[in-house]
Amino acid sequence: MKKYIIACLCICTLCLSLPAQIQVDYQPLTFGIKAGVNLSSAGGDIKGTKSKIAYNAGITVDYAINPVLYILTGLEYTVKGYKYNMVKIVDGDNSTDYQKTNGYKKAEAVFIQLPVYAAYKLDLSRHSRIVTFGGPYAAYGISGKTDTDDGEVDTFGDKGLDRLDFGIGFGGGIEVHKVVFAIGCELGLANLNEKENKVRMANAYFSMGYKF
Repeated sequence: MKKYIIACLCICTLCLSLPAQIQVDYQPLTFGIKAGVNLSSAGGDIKGTKSKIAYNAGITVDYAINPVLYILTGLEYTVKGYKYNMVKIVDGDNSTDYQKTNGYKKAEAVFIQLPVYAAYKLDLSRHSRIVTFGGPYAAYGISGKTDTDDGEVDTFGDKGLDRLDFGIGFGGGIEVHKVVFAIGCELGLANLNEKENKVRMANAYFSMGYKF
């Protein structure tokens, strides 16, 4: 996960260091679609987790404040989660022993997500530009399954994770004609498990989109 965050920061730095070019024609409001791949994990009190590969898709809305400053938003269907090594509790004499079981289990969480990012678009030519973006996002968990010793259970619910998530996201990409390529990172700030160990979602992603 760290190398994806470093890559995003490098792209942002590169974009800000490039000289300004001739501005292309822009529309005040642009709609689009996108889809891509997630590489997510969990932070907080959970130790020894591994990343889980999933996917994202959604509609995008770009609102132009001026030719270079934008608000990027939309609505996304994004699948996050993590792999973890389950802990088996063994009661001993006046003590409790914790042992890791063999193999990793999967926890999957499906969110409807709303980002609201500030963006800077730097023109490279009449038909291409570099984009950097960052800002807050909010998400609501709608479904998901988690592996346990007793089989699959719902990820969200009375005994599962809280549904409401929020955090900050940042990244960069390139627009070529109407096609958009982007990479980014999302760092969850909400504790999704108020009952036991703290759980915070983290996600790196790659996406490809099309602007209408």
